[in-house]
Amino acid sequence: MTDPFQILLINGSTREPSYTRTLTTKVQEALIERGAQTILWDLRNSPLPIANPEFHSDPEQHTNPKVRRFVVHASNADAFVLASPIYHNSYSGTLKNALDHLAIAQFYYKPVALLSHGGDAVRRQSITCGLLYAAYAEQPSQLRFAPDWRIIATMVRTVISWCRL
Repeated sequence: MTDPFQILLINGSTREPSYTRTLTTKVQEALIERGAQTILWDLRNSPLPIANPEFHSDPEQHTNPKVRRFVVHASNADAFVLASPIYHNSYSGTLKNALDHLAIAQFYYKPVALLSHGGDAVRRQSITCGLLYAAYAEQPSQLRFAPDWRIIATMVRTVISWCRL
């Protein structure tokens, strides 16, 4: 028997209530149902300090214990789900800051699913993932207020299949 896949979901919404958080939770539930082990890092409930470029080459050496814990989760993850609301036609600054705490090593050839409830944030996230040498969905999930759960199911199946490669 093989170990379950470890998937780190990062929610970049600080709003309460949050459509993004709701979608992220639904994706997490679907991943667990399919045997994945998940960690949900909610940046509203567990915010990170402003990224310090001094640690960009080795984020595991960061002086903040919360950042080190976040980096360990990312290093141990087999895949990621990055979730963000739309802020000024892009993904949230809190998610960008969280990603700035990580290095290429945390993402190197790991699948990344992108989740947003509308707008252009997913395309901008895909550019960032490409720069981090991560595989990302070519047709990521852009969901409006009445989400199509078939899209979520497809995304979950894709992440699981990428982990099996």
